Amino acid sequence: MQTLAIVGVAAAVAAAAAFATVQFATPQPAAPASDAEAQTLRRDVDDLRRQLAELRAAPAPATAAAPTDARTLLPQLTDEQIESALSRYLAARGGKLPVAASGDGADGGAVDVAATLAQLRGKSDFWSHSDLYKRLLAAGKMDELIAAFEDYAAQNPKDVQAQMDLGNAYLAYLQLDNTRYPLSAKADAAFDRVLAIDENHWAARFTKAVSYSFWPDFLGKKPEAITHFERLIKQQQDMPQRPEFAQTYFFLGNLLDQRGDHDRARQIWQQGLGLHPNDENLRKKLGR
Repeated sequence: MQTLAIVGVAAAVAAAAAFATVQFATPQPAAPASDAEAQTLRRDVDDLRRQLAELRAAPAPATAAAPTDARTLLPQLTDEQIESALSRYLAARGGKLPVAASGDGADGGAVDVAATLAQLRGKSDFWSHSDLYKRLLAAGKMDELIAAFEDYAAQNPKDVQAQMDLGNAYLAYLQLDNTRYPLSAKADAAFDRVLAIDENHWAARFTKAVSYSFWPDFLGKKPEAITHFERLIKQQQDMPQRPEFAQTYFFLGNLLDQRGDHDRARQIWQQGLGLHPNDENLRKKLGR
């Protein structure tokens, strides 16, 4: 594989991991699902859990698209890894996830992109509206939707939510088709625009920081990730505490520990646990 392709795939993995981390760290409302859809998804996930276990047991390849220590660095990303594996698994089966027919485009029929854009605005992350994104992908309308998000963001350059929605839409497309790795750079640029408007936007900065923590060392993004996490910790001290804030301490400690600053890493984990005593990831890091 050529160097540029390796970098591209690494970027896609980083962006998808960051996106999933934000979504799993933040409490999400449960979405209703039909019995048939739930059973189908459960079978697919069980199948992929077995595949994931087999992959973990296998020797690591000589050349990897992502850091070889990613699994030990981010043990809580099991669900994200399964989602990524699910994308590859379904791609081999035609790229479509079985969805119960509902008469509103779930079968790949006509989809109103303008109406979908209006529905997604303000909450465009994949996990809140995965059914919509999957229907658009099945109908071949994802490129059209992305173009609509891009147009809206361009027409509203100072609108924080418009830029955040665009970044989330890029990452949602990556969740469905991880071969579109150039979207990771576009998502990163969208989050930069968010931070240019609101430098204290937590989700945008956290997503960037997690993404950079996955980039290969030779790209030099991990020091920048540390800087972002350190800023987030200072920012969080002036905000009402939320459960997902524990992730900032967890990731920062991991990066410090990885570069050999073990004492400071432990100090960061302890600081986080003091504020979030029930966080399992921090407790495991400190052996509690």
